[in-house]
Amino acid sequence: MVALGASFPVLAFSVDELDVTNEGDTYSVLFNVRIDVDAAKARELLTDYRQWPRISQTIKESRLVREWPDGRKRVSADLRSCVVFIFCKTLRQVKDLQAAGSQGVFRTDMVAGEGDFASGWEIWEILDEGAQRTRLKYRARLVPGFGLPPLVGPWILKRELRSELLGTAAGLERLLARQ
Repeated sequence: MVALGASFPVLAFSVDELDVTNEGDTYSVLFNVRIDVDAAKARELLTDYRQWPRISQTIKESRLVREWPDGRKRVSADLRSCVVFIFCKTLRQVKDLQAAGSQGVFRTDMVAGEGDFASGWEIWEILDEGAQRTRLKYRARLVPGFGLPPLVGPWILKRELRSELLGTAAGLERLLARQ
């Protein structure tokens, strides 16, 4: 159980699974968490790229690059991450977002050559588990298009991915607790 508190009401979420592995340059991520928010509101926030900087402290800016008639959107997001306040890097993700359907599932695909990731995909499932209870399931396969220091690089990236997912869960609870 992870609990965060500040000037907001007590926030709590239950992490059932958080696993980040790598095989060479490919990182696989599994995240399964229960948060105390309404699923419809969580879906609305997570699928609205304009809200991403409000949800995550890492995302500094997100903007629409292109929109297709079928509802897909190409979004660019700038993420800023620091390790021990010494090594800081801004990464850009450019991804195509397919909106969540009635099942609460949405997918993003990294656009090769337009950001700092060579390739990858993410799938979010935002599942209603009753009044004010939502299960978030996240799966991803990401291939960075930037170099990492050989010995510590994979460890750092795994740590940052874990931190970002936990921060997203906390950010959703924090934002939706105000409503």
